[in-house]
Amino acid sequence: MEVGFTVHLNGAVPGSAQLSQANFNRVKKHTWIKRGHQWHDQFRDIHFTKQGAAKYGYRKRVGEESGARGKKFWQSYTGEKLRRFGHTDPLVYTGQTRRRARQRKITATATKTKSKLRITLNTPVLKFRPKGWPYSLRAEMVQVAPDEVKAIAKEQGQDMVRIMRGISGTTSRKIR
Repeated sequence: MEVGFTVHLNGAVPGSAQLSQANFNRVKKHTWIKRGHQWHDQFRDIHFTKQGAAKYGYRKRVGEESGARGKKFWQSYTGEKLRRFGHTDPLVYTGQTRRRARQRKITATATKTKSKLRITLNTPVLKFRPKGWPYSLRAEMVQVAPDEVKAIAKEQGQDMVRIMRGISGTTSRKIR
């Protein structure tokens, strides 16, 4: 299961003219890998919460629609989960998927015009789609919210500028 970001560069990064394209691509890959760790540390766990279900627009599971606590609820998927495991968290039944999602493989590629980040999570259970389920657990897990993209892009830009200034030896100071 993969979560990915693709960014097309618009404009020049300060200090990039002094580097060869190969070295500039190495800098981009390095900063993307840092952003992958940032996403994994900050945003991954949100997918396994009720707030994440609302944020990413997960479909309601059987038993969540009515909010009732009668016999029908306790026979539903949500009721069974609550009875057996004491929770109704999305994308979690026994907790194995949440634990396995902590394992990751982060890879980045960078070319002159495009950079990619790929975060591979070890969650094979989410690929399984039981017969009759109208939704895909995998599609829910790999969603990235606009605020996450904005935060990642902002950090990526700041990190690139910070590294490039360090390479070129330039600094900027605010004059009062």
